[in-house]
Amino acid sequence: MARRSGVSALRATVRADLTEDAHNALVLFLEANDITLTAVMEILAQDLIAELQAVDDPSHAWPDRVARARRLDAERRRRPRS
Repeated sequence: MARRSGVSALRATVRADLTEDAHNALVLFLEANDITLTAVMEILAQDLIAELQAVDDPSHAWPDRVARARRLDAERRRRPRS
């Protein structure tokens, strides 16, 4: 991943295309808890770091989440693009 100069070198941007339902659920959750998506992503990444340290192979981390993500990716690839 390319590094940018200055303070921004400490941060990276993540972009995601969400369904309307997923977006709405996230907004509801974030607003109800007065937190940011950035904070949620940082916590998820901390959990992932701990998980990666606990397994010998990164492909063995979060097997249930990986299986669900693979199914979702496959489903989205099958959908016709509008």
